[in-house]
Amino acid sequence: MDDGAVAAIHRIPVIDKMMTVLFALEGALDGASAVKLARDLKLSRTTVYRMLNTLAEHGIVTRHPGEAVFSLGPTLVRLARQVPTPPDLASVCRPYIEDLAAREGRTVKVSIRDRDEAVVIGVALGSGPFSIAAQVGRRFPLHAGAASKLLLAYAGEQDVHLVLSRKLFPHTDTTIVDKAALRHELAEIRSKGWAEDRGEFVQGVRALAAPIHDAGQRVVAALSITFVANAEELSEHIVPELLRTAEAISRRLGA
Repeated sequence: MDDGAVAAIHRIPVIDKMMTVLFALEGALDGASAVKLARDLKLSRTTVYRMLNTLAEHGIVTRHPGEAVFSLGPTLVRLARQVPTPPDLASVCRPYIEDLAAREGRTVKVSIRDRDEAVVIGVALGSGPFSIAAQVGRRFPLHAGAASKLLLAYAGEQDVHLVLSRKLFPHTDTTIVDKAALRHELAEIRSKGWAEDRGEFVQGVRALAAPIHDAGQRVVAALSITFVANAEELSEHIVPELLRTAEAISRRLGA
């Protein structure tokens, strides 16, 4: 019996369904009703409603006052703060991202891959008028966003296949949800050595990301910088600065 068959035997289907509901709510910034979730996920409305009510009891989701609409709840924030992150990597990156954020006036982040998500482990907030807020511990899907796509591009084929085996939820009009198109995008990222977010996770917010390598030349993190839309001219200036900073961090790690 192969590993996939063994894993399937030891899975709990109701928890798989629950996680599917939570991932769907992650992409619904204004929340979603049980009816919509059941329709989008092709699940029983009764099952989804019972799941949401149970999760709400634990604070995993929250119900909007006076509405049959649910969003992710405060318990997830508390749990996320307890997720261990590589302290050495975060501390090594700190002076570099603070310097880049100060020079560019824009928010700079360092993210790592945790299975099928990108997790922010370091943030330096920009001082410019259009600086974008960010939080350590925030998680993002691997198919949307500059850092996320970059981490997926340099992941193994098995990890890429895992992401592509699931439905790719659209977070904005520019989220890549076509699997062939995403594979093409990942190949382009590997070819040019950096990634771009065209407002794929939050409408109007763009980002650029570059890889951070360790001593074994493995991509261990993504360095990204965010800016508002309609600023294409910034890319020519920011990409070289971003790559130089990522290379400096990589050298510090022994690459």
